[in-house]
Amino acid sequence: MRKIKNFLPALFLSLLSLGILIYLVFNQTPNSEFTFGGIHLGMSYIFLALLFVFIFGISSFVLKNFRRGAFIGAFVALYLVLRILNLTHVFFFLILLALFISLDLFFVYNK
Repeated sequence: MRKIKNFLPALFLSLLSLGILIYLVFNQTPNSEFTFGGIHLGMSYIFLALLFVFIFGISSFVLKNFRRGAFIGAFVALYLVLRILNLTHVFFFLILLALFISLDLFFVYNK
């Protein structure tokens, strides 16, 4: 039970980010901008950040490992960035997958 208590804040944060993400998808256009303190952010940046937080929280809760949750969230976000940049060849996916698998193995064997 103690292990689950450590990951509950990540679960609540991911569910909150999912709610905000659903709101943005249904109520905002992709070209709209969000202004906060003089900084203009496009909705694609906010979408990718919220998606990372959601996937990070859910995968951390399921796997009970924050590092792997961060790797999975970063993998999905970077894959979507590659798709936005029209780098859609399978080779880019495999390179990204190999990079994150090797990073995970690097951190596992250096403990």
